[in-house]
Amino acid sequence: MSSRLRAVVVGILLCVAGREMLLAETGREAWLRYTPLDDTAQAKYTTLPASAIALGDSTVVRTAQQE
Repeated sequence: MSSRLRAVVVGILLCVAGREMLLAETGREAWLRYTPLDDTAQAKYTTLPASAIALGDSTVVRTAQQE
């Protein structure tokens, strides 16, 4: 392969890879794509408790309880 052709191929690959990196998702806004539950699925969760008891006092446990 000639050096000129190799440079063109590498350039094209870098452009394609660069575009994919610009469009890559971080997941930060993934929760926005969740669809609301239908009535049947929602009925399953009506009996869940409104609060949780934390068995510990670490930051992780407190955060999980608050969520």
